Amino acid sequence: VPFTTDEILYVGDRVDNDLRPGKLAGMHTALIRRGPWATIQWNTEEAKSLPTMRVYRLTELPELIAKFNAER
Repeated sequence: VPFTTDEILYVGDRVDNDLRPGKLAGMHTALIRRGPWATIQWNTEEAKSLPTMRVYRLTELPELIAKFNAER
């Protein structure tokens, strides 16, 4: 069964190359703070407002996704 774009979570470490395109495609997005770009962009207004969720580690995602899905 194919997924619709609003059932996909795009995880990336860059607002410009990951989150913006994912959001434009209709996906939910998660910003992970790893690597130089995420560190540089982490405290920008767009990095705070654009993603569906923000994480420091991938291991945080299952709990956040479950909570997000329960609230939908």
